[in-house]
Amino acid sequence: MKKTMWRALALFAALVMALCCFASCGGENTAPADDSQGPQEVGSEEELTAVREDLIKKAEIQGFCKSDEIEKMELFENGIRTTSSEYVQVKDNKKVYYKGDKKRVVNYPDGYILDLPADWTPDYSMSTLRVRYDTDEVSLIASREDDGISYHGGLNNYLDALYLYLKNPDSQKNNGIKVLEDIPAYEICDGDWFVQVYRVQLTGCDEKTRSYYTYADYYNKNMTSTYHMMFKCVDDREFTDIINSFKGIYDKGSAVDTRTFPAENNPNWAQETVDHFEALKAQEHVDWGLFAYRLQSTGWKVTIPMLEKKMDYQFPIISEYIHYSNPFPTDFAEKCVEDGRMMQITYQYTLNNNMDLTHKNPILDIYRGTDEAIETLTEFAKGAADHGRPFYFRLNNEMNTDWTSYCAMANLLDPDIFVDTWVKLYDIFTETGANKYAIWIFNGFDNSYPPFNWCDYRCYFPDAQYVDMLGLTGYNFVTPDNTDTWETFEVKYDKIAQEYNQYFSDWQWIISEFGCETSTNPEQTKAGWVKEMFETLSNPEKYPQLKVAIWFNCSDYDQNGNVTNDLNLEKDPDVIEAFKEGLELTQP
Repeated sequence: MKKTMWRALALFAALVMALCCFASCGGENTAPADDSQGPQEVGSEEELTAVREDLIKKAEIQGFCKSDEIEKMELFENGIRTTSSEYVQVKDNKKVYYKGDKKRVVNYPDGYILDLPADWTPDYSMSTLRVRYDTDEVSLIASREDDGISYHGGLNNYLDALYLYLKNPDSQKNNGIKVLEDIPAYEICDGDWFVQVYRVQLTGCDEKTRSYYTYADYYNKNMTSTYHMMFKCVDDREFTDIINSFKGIYDKGSAVDTRTFPAENNPNWAQETVDHFEALKAQEHVDWGLFAYRLQSTGWKVTIPMLEKKMDYQFPIISEYIHYSNPFPTDFAEKCVEDGRMMQITYQYTLNNNMDLTHKNPILDIYRGTDEAIETLTEFAKGAADHGRPFYFRLNNEMNTDWTSYCAMANLLDPDIFVDTWVKLYDIFTETGANKYAIWIFNGFDNSYPPFNWCDYRCYFPDAQYVDMLGLTGYNFVTPDNTDTWETFEVKYDKIAQEYNQYFSDWQWIISEFGCETSTNPEQTKAGWVKEMFETLSNPEKYPQLKVAIWFNCSDYDQNGNVTNDLNLEKDPDVIEAFKEGLELTQP
């Protein structure tokens, strides 16, 4: 977690904005979570690309071709190509005109036109967040980011936040990022729009890696709308023609997502891991876990025994954090086995406990595939394989933020790097045998910060075959001068459940870390919060997917050593008693 109090204010504001956005669209712009295949195209390739006169609009093809020069067309409705010759405005429509080796894409919900090479393959599966086009050598990811301007209070503040790390000289030097070009804003679309371009190279990559990045940020003359487009390529080519082809249009309809996230059985697991997971799925109560400050010293020897004695309860799960370059915690793992406990390991690609994001970020060396990085991951995986017992494995939590060393904000604004390095480690776990025992947890923060569409947690999600459980994180933080941010457990996790049930209703859930801060308002007590939490969890039908909850028994500190969030249980006897009574109420 970030160690600064002001972040709590920002997160609360972002959550309010996200909820307002969700309410405004009625929650209807997503495909059902049980539709694992998604909607399918119907029609031959000739029918799907036939020129349909009724769909041609002269204003849309102006400057591209004449009506009789259109060689083929495509109409996408709600993410799927259709043979229809009728335009239905309320749908998610995207129209494509082809001539020669070029195509013109008309994106109605996002409100723009763009000319692209004809062979760039579209992906409209997460259109509420972004669209992308891919070839073997190039990717283009485009998102509309109006909320970024409004949230940050203006265009300049938005752009400063967006490039907080990418334009930082220390970050560039420490991470091998070479600036190729920085083009100030210039007019396009007859002066109605402006675009500024920034180009960099991630040095040290092989020739097959998409290591050349071009960013184009568009905004209208009223500075109320903006688009963020990122091109990444295997070589140093320019995309000026594509960038300058942008035209803003009146947006129509609503974007619709078709990507689904079906839970899958893990074929790598040993029978012991299968048995544990099946028992977890079948249970109707929540298993409790704990992380204690300085876990492997005073936490393990003092804090945990003291809490367990006072609560008359042994926590079945103990959580620990391991940073990149540190070995697999074999002693901790063996201690858990001796005590009859399960362990959760949170492994983070960081060299400085996520405290300085201008520092060297090891995720980029993993992306490069350097020998040292692969060796580091392999040694960690071998330790897990040698341990030979099931464990919960959470990789790089809270990635959809700007306070972790592996977040896209600090790494070229590219969530694909997170996905690529997740898969690299997963494959190493498979090769070494560690995946016989690892139960992989994907765990974003409960709302993305900054609230950029391209930074949404779903943009970081690897294919379902690489994930076993969904991790949840939602803290009840209270700022010193504003106790209105206080939320009960039920209120907070109802919001989280509403979000995740859209996509992950058939997954098993784990609250991999959470807690409640001490409030200055005497009517808002941590003991009362804990009591209400257990009352909520006493109903197994409330969150049927939730199987594990882990209390983060620690204080947050800022970089000056000041406590920002006091989440400890042991400081208040009333809190311990509330926890003890709650365990008696909910545990079988």
